[in-house]
Amino acid sequence: MAQPAAPAAPAQPPRHLHHWATPAKFAGRLQDSWESWYAQFLQIAAVNQWAAADQSQFLGLSLTGDAHLYYQSLPVATRNGPVAAIAQALAARFAPPQRAELHRAEFKACRQAPDLSLSAFCEAVRSIASRAYP
Repeated sequence: MAQPAAPAAPAQPPRHLHHWATPAKFAGRLQDSWESWYAQFLQIAAVNQWAAADQSQFLGLSLTGDAHLYYQSLPVATRNGPVAAIAQALAARFAPPQRAELHRAEFKACRQAPDLSLSAFCEAVRSIASRAYP
């Protein structure tokens, strides 16, 4: 009796995207740090072992608010291109050098509110300082 033929192996192995970690949303608000968010995004992409094309797609999906609107205004070639090109366009909009000057003024004017604990105030000052002096 003849044995049935084994099924043919697929031409390419199935592609599985890992989601061990999910990037937070980036809205592009004044208090949001593009550099910090993007560094974390790249760490998450590495942990999840995303291919370059997947990184570009997940970056777009991780934007909200003004950041998402700006992303949608980018040329399709940029949005479908390498993640570095998308990041460069977003950095030009959400991390311009003038923004650091604005954060420096905010840092110089920073005062502890009466109802704010010392530890919360220190964290706020640290956050402002990291944006003011990147």
